[in-house]
Amino acid sequence: MSGPALLEGLFTRRQIRSLTDGVTRLIIKTGGVSIILCILGMCVFLVKEVIPLFLPTQATLNEPVALSPIKHPVTSALVGIDEHQELAYVLRDDSLEFVFLGEGTAAISKVPARGLLPDGSLTALARALGKGHNLAMGTGDGRMIPVAIEFTQDFHDEERSIAPTVKVGTPIAAAPTPQAITKLAYQTTESEARVAALLEDQHLWLTTGRNVSRPDGTTSASTTQVDLTSNISGRVTALTLASRAELLAVGTADGKVYHFDLRDAAKPLLAETTQASGQDQAITALAYLMGDRSLVVGDAAGQVVVWMPVREHAGTNQTHMTAVHRFLPHQSAVTEITISQRDKGFITTDAKEKKFGLPLDVCTARLSRHLATGRDPQQLFLTQRRMEWSACD
Repeated sequence: MSGPALLEGLFTRRQIRSLTDGVTRLIIKTGGVSIILCILGMCVFLVKEVIPLFLPTQATLNEPVALSPIKHPVTSALVGIDEHQELAYVLRDDSLEFVFLGEGTAAISKVPARGLLPDGSLTALARALGKGHNLAMGTGDGRMIPVAIEFTQDFHDEERSIAPTVKVGTPIAAAPTPQAITKLAYQTTESEARVAALLEDQHLWLTTGRNVSRPDGTTSASTTQVDLTSNISGRVTALTLASRAELLAVGTADGKVYHFDLRDAAKPLLAETTQASGQDQAITALAYLMGDRSLVVGDAAGQVVVWMPVREHAGTNQTHMTAVHRFLPHQSAVTEITISQRDKGFITTDAKEKKFGLPLDVCTARLSRHLATGRDPQQLFLTQRRMEWSACD
């Protein structure tokens, strides 16, 4: 006997229809309630994420970590943290050291410190924007040496361990004549590396190294160098490259910012010049933000301003850089602007406090759980992030 015939034998057709309608109503109600609960959950999540935007930025200093002593005075330093926020590194001149950020007390990692330059003639450091830890060292004889730090994780007995790998690349001559590099901007993409180097004689050189794949499977390397000095009037005080290495911003002592279009590496174009600060206030720090659409500018007076390209009017695509947001100023000159890995938030350093004091707002995105800052050349300061959000009016 078939299934439908058996049901007809046990229930009438009206009872079967009523039972089917009841099951269908139950399924529809369950689906509707589930959708409503999902929407309510998303609303709760959004409210939870938005509320910190209206709270002031604040941070709590955890502890200083004593680093290995260095005999010579430190002229440049960079710090960074792996994506799991368990291992930090400190590059002081050419000395690279790792610090373990344990659950309890931070301590110097068992990875031995190492010198990356045999002669120690380092004069400038730079970090490439974006994910990863791609650094550049500028030397006293005009070379740029790329350094890539990678972190690999492994599991032993259900415990994770992270080990760093340091790769020192082939040096690139930043200028035709050997001179000390005083300021450096560095950015790397899949096919090329770009360096903007200010030399001791105040000449600004743009160097592009490109690897080209041949049909036979081999690659050829080419280098293009252009002197940008003739485009700039005034003493260069700050410079930065965008994350795609297509834009270069150069700040000068008279408060101007020069915007270069680098899409043609052999013929860089000076796209615009803006008076970003007073003529007696030098531009001291620059950084691109929000997918290279925004430029954060810091000056000697402690001002921090975000600039963006804005269309002149609705009927044209022609844009000009416009100040769109002014943050609370520092008490002294801005010395550094550090962008978050999400490319939406930033923190700044000033010359007076010599630390990430966070007197200005952190815009629209969280930074890492830890902030690693170097106030003293022999110490690493760890800061615990606590609701580092703020509204950006």
